[in-house]
Amino acid sequence: MKNIVRFEVKDKKNRWMGNYSAELQHPSRSPREMAIMNCKQTIGTVCEVYDDGTEKEIFNNSPE
Repeated sequence: MKNIVRFEVKDKKNRWMGNYSAELQHPSRSPREMAIMNCKQTIGTVCEVYDDGTEKEIFNNSPE
């Protein structure tokens, strides 16, 4: 079974804008929620990155 390592945020031009470790401990927000908040500000996408290096887009905020 694949495990999520991090959530990666990219802007609408596919430039890296940040990432959040899946192990990050925050009292009020999960790393997934924090990545989506960042994504909404940068108008882009959030991908889950797994321990085998594969990625899966989980949120898209870019206009098409």
